[in-house]
Amino acid sequence: MAKHIEDDECKNLWQWAQYIPALNDYLYHVPNGGKRNVREAARMKAMGVRAGVHDYHLPVPRGEYTGLWIEMKAPRPHKSTVSQPQRDWSQKMVFTGHAVFVCYGWMQAKRAFEWYLRLAIPELSFPTTPTIEELMDEAA
Repeated sequence: MAKHIEDDECKNLWQWAQYIPALNDYLYHVPNGGKRNVREAARMKAMGVRAGVHDYHLPVPRGEYTGLWIEMKAPRPHKSTVSQPQRDWSQKMVFTGHAVFVCYGWMQAKRAFEWYLRLAIPELSFPTTPTIEELMDEAA
């Protein structure tokens, strides 16, 4: 039952985010959860799906952070726990410079996004990325 409540909370967050330009343009949901049959789960794993990856990612630097990850949970009083793979993912993302929150309901996630977007926009330089053809030529 809590899973469908979490889905509804995610939908509410997404509806709100569509009115915030930085979120509308860059925020995305990682469809990593849910029950799958064994064959589908094996296919997804073979393509790189990882247990524990959080629900939302905002790949926009702010302040001293390289991006923001949010794991959504059903709001209290529902019993919604953070799994060990989710705790591991949080730690990995903190080590790579991301801000990470576990939010119980869309209102907590909204507050996390509002806090993050208030941080200073860092000065960045944008190097030119080689084309894939240039990389293939280098390898030859």
